[in-house]
Amino acid sequence: MAYIRQVGDRHKVEIRVRVGGVVLAENFTRDTREEAEREAAARERALRKSGRARGLECPAFNSASMLSMALSTTEPLPAPGVYFLLDSSGAVTYVGQSWNVLSRMSGHDDKEFSRVRMLRIDDAKERLQVERQFISLLSPKHNVKMVQ
Repeated sequence: MAYIRQVGDRHKVEIRVRVGGVVLAENFTRDTREEAEREAAARERALRKSGRARGLECPAFNSASMLSMALSTTEPLPAPGVYFLLDSSGAVTYVGQSWNVLSRMSGHDDKEFSRVRMLRIDDAKERLQVERQFISLLSPKHNVKMVQ
């Protein structure tokens, strides 16, 4: 779905596409509404296609693409998803999942991380699977401690 709003003399576009249980988003601006609508339709199709190419609708997916997408998102929301705790250098120190990421943050010691990012995933089974794949891929120091 594309949201277009006028900001000054430009048109700001936000596109959100759900592929499987994952929401992909993209933002851009254009000079005219017609340009914005045309490009929004093209980018929405491309996002859907890239989500399917990443395998977001099936268990095997490209974790690196999803991680870069997650780390470029905003702070956690009161929504279900996989979250990443980052230290001051930007390294992922912990990967977790919750049905409400914002409320889950109260269970973590603030000294362990300086930033939090999340990847919204509504389906509980997918969240567990994605969390495990990221823990295997990244071996964050706080997850490794818990396993040992």
